[in-house]
Amino acid sequence: MNVYLWQSARDELKASLGKNCVKGPYIRAVTIGGSLEEPLVVIDPSNGCTARRLTITPERGVALPSVSTPTTSTPTTTTL
Repeated sequence: MNVYLWQSARDELKASLGKNCVKGPYIRAVTIGGSLEEPLVVIDPSNGCTARRLTITPERGVALPSVSTPTTSTPTTTTL
């Protein structure tokens, strides 16, 4: 998932997540609980981020699902 943080949350979390982590438009994360309105996520420890559990409240930002795209141009099929 992609977490978009409001500027106030970026300022608040810069020290704990890493200043390079909050530079981009979004932060990659995995949902591990919470609710649709306030998901509990684990920040992906890449792109200068520190892995951390965090609840994304409406005051902090918004968490949006992301979709992975295939890494090959060859379509794959699954036989059931």
